Amino acid sequence: MKKNSTEDIQKQLLKARDQLKNEFVKARTQLQKTENDLENYIKKNPKKAAAIAAGIGAVIATGINAVISRRKKRKHKIKKN
Repeated sequence: MKKNSTEDIQKQLLKARDQLKNEFVKARTQLQKTENDLENYIKKNPKKAAAIAAGIGAVIATGINAVISRRKKRKHKIKKN
């Protein structure tokens, strides 16, 4: 089996870097499009957008509350033992 020369490795690294740059540009472009679509949706449907945001906030708050509650219970159990 032939070992890769330094030149081969450099070429592979340059190719990988170029592919990574291309994927980054694609991802950034898609993110910008999604952001614009979201802004347009919010402008056209402000009440729905507010309701969705409130729902997401409630879910996040419930999750945080559950984590805090579990931690308090664990600490309480440890103190009893």
